[in-house]
Amino acid sequence: MNKSSETIKVIRTNNLGIRPHTSVSITALKGLAATWQWQSIELTTYYSNVNLDGKVEYNACSGKYYVSSVSRHGYYRTQRDIAKKGKVNEQVIGSTLVYQHPTKSAELGINMLYSHYSVPIHPKISRRNNPLRFRGQHHANGSVFYRYLWQNFHFLGEGALSQDGGKAALMGVVASLSRYADVTVLGRYYGQSFHSPYGKAFRENSTSNSNESGVYLGTRISPLHCLCLDAYHDYFYFPWCFGQSRAGHSWLVRASYQPTRTSLIYLQYKTTTKPRGAAKTKEVTVGTRQNYKLLWQYTLGQTISLKSEVQYSSYQQMGVSGWGYAAAQNIAYKVRSFQITGHVVWFHVEGANNVLYTYEPNFPHTGFNFRPHRGIGACYGVLVYYRPTASFRLALKYSLTHHKNQNTMSSVQKTSQGSKKNDIALQATLKF
Repeated sequence: MNKSSETIKVIRTNNLGIRPHTSVSITALKGLAATWQWQSIELTTYYSNVNLDGKVEYNACSGKYYVSSVSRHGYYRTQRDIAKKGKVNEQVIGSTLVYQHPTKSAELGINMLYSHYSVPIHPKISRRNNPLRFRGQHHANGSVFYRYLWQNFHFLGEGALSQDGGKAALMGVVASLSRYADVTVLGRYYGQSFHSPYGKAFRENSTSNSNESGVYLGTRISPLHCLCLDAYHDYFYFPWCFGQSRAGHSWLVRASYQPTRTSLIYLQYKTTTKPRGAAKTKEVTVGTRQNYKLLWQYTLGQTISLKSEVQYSSYQQMGVSGWGYAAAQNIAYKVRSFQITGHVVWFHVEGANNVLYTYEPNFPHTGFNFRPHRGIGACYGVLVYYRPTASFRLALKYSLTHHKNQNTMSSVQKTSQGSKKNDIALQATLKF
């Protein structure tokens, strides 16, 4: 979980046990899982065997093969991607033992996980990367977690230990002070040498649950049934960081007004100050980014729904500043078994650290699609659904991106010539 405008529920998730992975991506475990239950005790065990992608290299000094990293994205768009496909086999075995109080007011559990790779992982040495990142051919970690509900206070936490002695812990509480106000506090610590390949705990670090500590404070105030005020402040610190700056903070304020179930308007402000690499010098110094967002969502009758959105962002670092804006409009028309959704986005964004994101309608089971915007241009798209029966659905998606004053459009793995890009996709779904 991570920070968002949902300031209270974001710090914890419910223990749901085994659940199928319904996305078309291949980032999940693949294997067998089973759960046994004896009264208030539940035991879940699982085994996974999956091939990951990586570039296998040879070390002439040791006479052994290795990979510097593995990927789970599942994209095979270039010859380089195809050459890495399925080169590293990963086997995972784990277990979770949970005791739950008969009144559901308390929970205590233990997690154990062991991973083995067919080829050792040895990350390349870099001044910018944590030198204590995981390296080797097998890995194990374990944790103890708890949850306790007392009156209007919900306590939760977890402590973990990885194979090489790395430690991690988090403790939090969610409190309902009255029918109008809720607050939450969460403290976290993830050691430099702590490794959790599948951990997705609360964090600022975008890559892993390691090399970070911090304190999060969040609140929600609802003076009226249709008015809600959300705010949070998060202070974080990176024990190892290339450069002199290691600490940072972020805070958010959002006011939401929802007069009916089908209409919503909110205004949001967010600022983040943290160590970043400068675009030109690559020197790590403190950069500050500010974001403003206004959204208006409403319906016209029972067939037409609209969503209007405006964003503005500014970024400052080492005396260099950048800014950007984006305006988006979505409209959806639905009648019986037919639905069509159109969207358009205009944007003007300066600087690599000032990227803006807007939501783009997407197929089911493919995850949320937040499109990044850089430079000057516009995006147009349409998504058509047709569902003649309850068990069959056909969907067609088309989008066009046009950049002004730009001759090429590129990403990490591919580059296309010209200032326009067309995307088309078709999905047929049959349920049985």
